[in-house]
Amino acid sequence: MDHLDQAPEPQPPQRWAERLVVIEAADEALDGLPAVLWQADGAGLVATLSVADRVARRAESVRYAVVAEAVARGEVAASQAGSVHQWVRERAPGLAGDGLGSVVKAVEVLAKPDHAAFDVAVRAGRVSPAVGLACAREWEALQPRVCEEAAPTVREALIAIGERDGAREVRRLRPALLARYGLDGEFQESQDALAARVALSSGRGDETGMTTYEFTCDPEGAAVLEAAIGPLTRPVPDPVTGEPDPRTVEQRRGRALVESLRRAAQVTSGAGSLAGAKATLVVAMDLDDLKARIGAGTVLTSTVADTLLAPETVRRLACDAQIIPAVLGGPSSVLDWGETQRLFQPAQVKALWLRDRGCTFPGCSAPAAWCDAHHVRHWVDGGPTDLSNATLLCGRHHTIVHRDQLTATIDAGGVSWHAAPEPARWPDTVTGAPGPTRHRNRHRR
Repeated sequence: MDHLDQAPEPQPPQRWAERLVVIEAADEALDGLPAVLWQADGAGLVATLSVADRVARRAESVRYAVVAEAVARGEVAASQAGSVHQWVRERAPGLAGDGLGSVVKAVEVLAKPDHAAFDVAVRAGRVSPAVGLACAREWEALQPRVCEEAAPTVREALIAIGERDGAREVRRLRPALLARYGLDGEFQESQDALAARVALSSGRGDETGMTTYEFTCDPEGAAVLEAAIGPLTRPVPDPVTGEPDPRTVEQRRGRALVESLRRAAQVTSGAGSLAGAKATLVVAMDLDDLKARIGAGTVLTSTVADTLLAPETVRRLACDAQIIPAVLGGPSSVLDWGETQRLFQPAQVKALWLRDRGCTFPGCSAPAAWCDAHHVRHWVDGGPTDLSNATLLCGRHHTIVHRDQLTATIDAGGVSWHAAPEPARWPDTVTGAPGPTRHRNRHRR
């Protein structure tokens, strides 16, 4: 065989001592770097931040791996340290505080065989020790409640969410995982148990006359509450001067709750009827799932958008006139109104709530009820008032899109926002032809 056809011999991995020398050199290179950042242009700052972030994540995984190795081989036990905490604190002062506890606890918990996947994710730098620990805790709660064959999928889902969104979102993933992979009835049973914990304390008054309540509610209660007060919490400018509403968000929400209760009391007593903004809660659910009482419904159009509701809960809510069950696969209203209509009709706006779920501008999480229906191609330029030319934008990003004349492409994959105005390519923007895309925000499901 010709020597050119032979595969190259594998190179031995770099030794620990050689790597340590490189790491120490990197430490020296980082020393004093902030003082010379003024020399970098914008792209240089971005590149530096990206590298620093990768280095920090790698360093965090190495600290975890070092402590785990020291514990496993008995280095900590053989030392004069009174505990693993003390051993680590004396050798890694940068871990003082919560970081120290997270690393030590993660080393202890992730050493269990059933948590091997989370241990590997931390060592690889995919997630921090704190996030790996959160994944393990969630898996301990979920393991007896999910189908055995789904175990690898659930563990990977926890890691993937932790990698992208952190420990908080890992802890919030449980309802979705139970709805999709839980044993029969687990998700409904879980939500029924939460319903039993709904509570409102007696009011505690103070010397000024103010009264404080403590209110705890389940996902269904939160969805109904937000739907009721949402329309009443918008800022209201001064009708005379036009000055912005001086009330804080908390103050507006408090007044909205009182107003909702006042209107409800009027209806109950027969003294009046609900006036003004109407509370509407939209819950989307697959028709087949609704019939079979499986899966979950998804709350739309409020600050608790994407909250999951168990199937029986959705069926019960559908009996309420204030609840709109957006049943996927069922009949719908006419949604395309052509070019003669300037404003999007209510049925179209609700369809956008269902499709976009909120502001489609990259990085924005404003819920659908806070958004405007935006013409991708302006109606005055001949843009049609239909869903192929529509998307949701919050007030701030609606202003930015018009200010910067940003264009977008709408297709089955979502909404793609382009980096620069392209007035000559409006038809391509609407039909979904490829173009230079800067950001993409997929339809949320």
